[in-house]
Amino acid sequence: NYLGNLNVLRKMYGDALVAYTDALSLAKEAGNRKLTAGLFANTARAMALAGRPEEAGRYLGLAFQVYHELGDSHETAYGFINIGQTYRTVGISAGKPLFREEAIRSFVEAAAIAERVDDRLSISYAAGYLGQIKEESGLNDDALRFTRRALIAAQSAGAPESLYLWQWQLGRLLKAQGNHEGALSAYRAGVYTLQSIRQEFSGDCKIY
Repeated sequence: NYLGNLNVLRKMYGDALVAYTDALSLAKEAGNRKLTAGLFANTARAMALAGRPEEAGRYLGLAFQVYHELGDSHETAYGFINIGQTYRTVGISAGKPLFREEAIRSFVEAAAIAERVDDRLSISYAAGYLGQIKEESGLNDDALRFTRRALIAAQSAGAPESLYLWQWQLGRLLKAQGNHEGALSAYRAGVYTLQSIRQEFSGDCKIY
């Protein structure tokens, strides 16, 4: 699996698919359903990047099915978020509206699981990406509703790496509605959040 991921980063998609195929065989033999689901999703992503959207869609369907059979957990919620993002990306690049509907279904599933296990960070990403899809579809009222839900969840989770995404998204949506004052306030909040992340990771780094 890690070798496949490395080959995807190197844009060696054929080699990545060979590694994922081997890993899938081993995961199935070991009876590891969680890893199998993740490998289906990783294979789909590699196929999408290799320009094979139909096959990517088939593997995403397999990943969805296996994740749906697993119990509620952070890993399962995140798995559905990963599936949703891949469906959305492939749908946009390949011009497949059906994939957008599958992306929505995946994010809704992720949000439901995250709510049940009280995983605020996963709720933030699932709701935020739902807002993104609604924004792309021109459904700004729905987009605002999901984006605000994502903001609240990110604040509750204390997750600035998620929070700034939805602050900027809120700014775009408010600007599109003509609410320039609200948009400016959201953008400023996003800048402040980004600055806090930079300070956290820069700090006083000394080399001895």
